[in-house]
Amino acid sequence: MTQKLMQVATLLRTVRTAAEASGYPCGIPTVEILLLIAAGVDTHRGLIEATDKAQDARGVKRIALYLEGRTEQHANRARASPFRLIERRKHPHRAGHQFRLSEEGLTLLKPVFPSLTRPTWNE
Repeated sequence: MTQKLMQVATLLRTVRTAAEASGYPCGIPTVEILLLIAAGVDTHRGLIEATDKAQDARGVKRIALYLEGRTEQHANRARASPFRLIERRKHPHRAGHQFRLSEEGLTLLKPVFPSLTRPTWNE
């Protein structure tokens, strides 16, 4: 159990360090959304429901875009994301987008969750 806790702490430190370097405040909600996508929650609406953030749907979208590696505008300054942890595409059956882990995301989470696999796009 101690080893698993150390692995989770290392994961959190990696995310925090990269976020601090980019100047983007990254906290538990960012890691929570990454783990939900890794667990198979693949839509924006699903992420909002899973995080109980119905009042902050825009924040969930902003975090997902950040995890995807998009540049964010904040106070008239562009801040590039240091991450490419998830991928996004237009959802084949519903309005909106579908998310999954990228290879970089899988590499980050694999030491903590050895049985984790990168899902194929659901058609």
